[in-house]
Amino acid sequence: SKGVLVLTAGTYSNVIRFLPPLVITDDLLQDALGVLEEGFASL
Repeated sequence: SKGVLVLTAGTYSNVIRFLPPLVITDDLLQDALGVLEEGFASL
């Protein structure tokens, strides 16, 4: 819903995979990392 593609992986779904495009600007990367930080903070 925030526009960042992630999925779980690993035998026990204990790995989070971040799926950025092959070409990404620094600004978009910082935005995506901010969304991930918000998600981790909400846990």
